[in-house]
Amino acid sequence: MKPQVSMITVVLLAATLSTLTFGAEERQEPAAGNNDPDQYQSYLDAVRAQRQSRRQERTKAFREAAENRRRAMDPWGESRRQAMENRSQRHHENLTDQRHRSNPESEHINELQKQQHKARKAHVEAQREQYRELEPWLPPPKPTPPHWDNPWYYQGY
Repeated sequence: MKPQVSMITVVLLAATLSTLTFGAEERQEPAAGNNDPDQYQSYLDAVRAQRQSRRQERTKAFREAAENRRRAMDPWGESRRQAMENRSQRHHENLTDQRHRSNPESEHINELQKQQHKARKAHVEAQREQYRELEPWLPPPKPTPPHWDNPWYYQGY
């Protein structure tokens, strides 16, 4: 990880130094290619992706190590936990099979419901866009009585 951090530091330092000016007489106009904000974006994206993959690998290794420690410390408990997971999985599969046997068209109905939901959502978004385009309408302010000059009084709007 050290080479990537030092490379990022070098890149950022070079970008910072290229933008610094040391005096009015030393000012120079930057070249057209130097002020591109996305110049280092692909490199930074690659670094982010690499860091994320390493983080995922570390997380996976940590979980596996924790499971191995748990198995080593309590093998009976681990076997009970595994049996409960298997039982839960079988129960879930049985419920799913039972639902499919009781209503064979349930998948088709679910797909239709999803399509209706998407269409409704698109319609609502279109209406929201129409309302955003309208000018905001505010009611005219209520006139104050001619003898009233208290600005602290709440007038109900």
